[in-house]
Amino acid sequence: MRGVAALIVILAHTSMLFGVKFQETYLAVDLFFMLSGVVIAHAYDVRLTSTLKVRQFLWLRVARIYPLYLLGVLILLGTFLSGITTRVSWIEYGSLPAMIGCALLVLPYLGTGSYLITPLNPPGWSLIFELAANGAYALILRRLNARMLMAILLFSAAGLLALALLRHDHTIDMGWHTKTFLGGFFRVAYPFFAGVFLQRRFAAKKQLRSAHRTVFPAARWIPWLLLTVLVAITTAAPGPAIRPWYEWLVIVTVFPALIYAAMHCEPGARTARLFNTLGILSYAVYAVHYPLTFLLMGIWERATGLSVENFAPWGGFVLLAILLPLCWWLVPNYDQPMRRRLLSWFKEDKPAVVDVMPNVAVVKPNE
Repeated sequence: MRGVAALIVILAHTSMLFGVKFQETYLAVDLFFMLSGVVIAHAYDVRLTSTLKVRQFLWLRVARIYPLYLLGVLILLGTFLSGITTRVSWIEYGSLPAMIGCALLVLPYLGTGSYLITPLNPPGWSLIFELAANGAYALILRRLNARMLMAILLFSAAGLLALALLRHDHTIDMGWHTKTFLGGFFRVAYPFFAGVFLQRRFAAKKQLRSAHRTVFPAARWIPWLLLTVLVAITTAAPGPAIRPWYEWLVIVTVFPALIYAAMHCEPGARTARLFNTLGILSYAVYAVHYPLTFLLMGIWERATGLSVENFAPWGGFVLLAILLPLCWWLVPNYDQPMRRRLLSWFKEDKPAVVDVMPNVAVVKPNE
């Protein structure tokens, strides 16, 4: 699901290369937040209440996210400074030193000039809110009982709907823009803590944990059915009158149902290998696709003098042909070594943990 959602995000950000644009593709980010809540709760609910310190957990999360995010920042910054393309003009209207400082510290840029809170790697806005949700989870975990969890879900769901209805365009597509920055906290709160709720419910029903491995003749098709529904949801085009309600219901009800159903599915061996590959690629693809797209477009247009829009959808296929192998190489050769180096700074703590977010690649801090 995470891998397919990452591909949907690529389609949203590179619609000019594919010659097609879908309305609801940004809902894939809300799915990311919910999946994050599931896996974080699975990995850390017990550890954070026993041996793992909050600062260790937060450093694990930073180390997991930072290397690929930083690479994306450096690619887009280099693209801008070299003048390869004029398509990143939003950078030149703000304070570049402030943008660089905020990018290096994974902080939102709320200064004048840029409408993006992460102008040097635009998809990075969701990582800021992801870290905020992770921090809130760690700090309140010892008090995060069922009643408190339900209160968070009800409050954030109500706030999310209210903001969508009050916005001029009546959408939940907020958080990445300086004018909708505060709305991002509602946007991350519901899906993330809904993911925590789903994981706790799943873990509490031990009989389901064994039953989900039962093989039925039609079970091999269930994962593909769930992914088909995911694609259909994010490529739909509800009308303006129902759009905020559609998006809200997808996040509040449909995504939890899809994820909870997926938690009970075990794909066949071949399908599992494909899904594992998509999972490994997902975060790398998400973190570098935007800067890499503008770099490649700039190189092409300077070399040929032709606009990439004239070659849709082939330009999109070329991007995928470059991006996916590059990300497959980056995970073991750049991302994991950089994470080990960052984690070695806390070597004296020797946390016996495995960080599996934001994709399924695993790094043990003591390796």
